[in-house]
Amino acid sequence: MPIIVQVVSGSIGAGKSSILHTLRGLTAYDRNVYILDENVAAWQYYLERMYMNPCNETVFLFQMEVAFHMHTVTKFLDQLTDAHKNDDEKVIVYVERSPLDVLEVFLPLNRDRLSDENYRCLVTMMQVYANHAVWQNANYYYISCPFRICAERVRKRSRDGEQKIDDDYLQRVEHLYDEMARKVNARVLNNYGRNALLQTITALTEKLL
Repeated sequence: MPIIVQVVSGSIGAGKSSILHTLRGLTAYDRNVYILDENVAAWQYYLERMYMNPCNETVFLFQMEVAFHMHTVTKFLDQLTDAHKNDDEKVIVYVERSPLDVLEVFLPLNRDRLSDENYRCLVTMMQVYANHAVWQNANYYYISCPFRICAERVRKRSRDGEQKIDDDYLQRVEHLYDEMARKVNARVLNNYGRNALLQTITALTEKLL
């Protein structure tokens, strides 16, 4: 049976990490559920440098770290697909963002900060990953949250480097994600307001039943 890939997408501060943390607790004893977070700790140095001084060099180096992460995730999904191809039980993988998130949101967002050569290099790499078979039937869930609430959360969690993220940046991210969600027919989950987390988790776990 093919694996089911559930992509959890959304802006900075939308609540993806909290959602995946909750999912990890709920599915801790289910051997057929995998949760793949973004490897923020590994690229923290490059992320901080990019936020502090967003220019061609810092953006390119950070996006190369992201590209390596997407390569690793794509390879893992490919291996998982092969390992379970003859299984009757379904295997579900929750993935924080995808190559398409980079192509549709973060590369356009930083287009004016990248040289033509570096931009083309990153687009080419991400297209290779995005076009890989493991992503073709992925289900996309867009964790929607107004940019002002995202900004509040970013300030409250106070991660290193994120102090430089302003409302304008988050508003642009929100706009690009809204467009991406329409393109991929993503299921939109509003992660703000009363009972938002419960409703989001309920929607994400429907395919476990």
